[in-house]
Amino acid sequence: MKGVHFIILLFFFFFKSYSQQLPAIYFEDINNFWNSYEQYLQCNSDSCVQDVVKKVYLPNSSKCYKELLNEKRFDVSAAYQFWKYPLFLSSLKSWSQQLYMLKDSILFFCNKAQQLYGENSLNDIYFMISSWNQGGTVVPSGLSIGIQYFCGYDSLNVSEIGKIKAGNISSRDKLIPVIIHEQIHKWRKYNNTQYVYEACMREGNCDFAAYIVTGQIATPSERWAYFEVKKDSIINVFKKEYKAKRNANDWISIESKKFDFGAAGYYVGFKICEAFYNRAKNKTKAMRQIIEMKDAEQILRKSHFLITTKK
Repeated sequence: MKGVHFIILLFFFFFKSYSQQLPAIYFEDINNFWNSYEQYLQCNSDSCVQDVVKKVYLPNSSKCYKELLNEKRFDVSAAYQFWKYPLFLSSLKSWSQQLYMLKDSILFFCNKAQQLYGENSLNDIYFMISSWNQGGTVVPSGLSIGIQYFCGYDSLNVSEIGKIKAGNISSRDKLIPVIIHEQIHKWRKYNNTQYVYEACMREGNCDFAAYIVTGQIATPSERWAYFEVKKDSIINVFKKEYKAKRNANDWISIESKKFDFGAAGYYVGFKICEAFYNRAKNKTKAMRQIIEMKDAEQILRKSHFLITTKK
């Protein structure tokens, strides 16, 4: 009987330990967005809109959303920038309210990443409709995921938002890879980058690690297909600029006009990490080096990426 009690007690502590590792997933910002939007629709003046933002939207936003504002990732106008697109929002709403159905899949892949990469903790996840310049990112309270960029499906109405914004919207199956991407950013706090290649590799490595976990590439399919077609010309530009000591926003930002689609640096960084991983004999060690990215120059060199790609 004591043996049975011991096994039950052991199971209890194991289950408790396991459950403590799982992140909390918050949907409050999505609900707040729609509640505020309903009140916005009743407004007939700018002052009324400002009141909705200041008295309804902001007070009921999560600590994650407030941290994004405090860090100036975007400002309060981001909310009513979305409210100006009723057709888009009408087609987005039902999908946003079904996100809770993905909770088990999200927790499964988060746990898989944690086990695969040997990390001790997972961070809380906050879903929101954030800003046109903000998909996924990290803040002190956890991971912020702007679902407006992960809602692509046939009946989504993008007629109001323009080609660039529409082109950056991913299909729903990109959502979990992006969550894993941001979790890896949260696990690894890199020093400031000096070179263009470092900035590209410290985004591409998270995409590659997320791909190993989920089997899905986080980049929107249309954008990725464009990069694949234009691979040679993109890499030729990269070879000319990769050692430049400067801000790399023209390679990293989704709003960059360097190529027909922005964020080409994610693609290049992914391909460098993929080449390094494929050449490595010890895949576990290689994956650890990719995630930690302590020596981006060494990974770039050992990948033979600059040697084997066409000039």
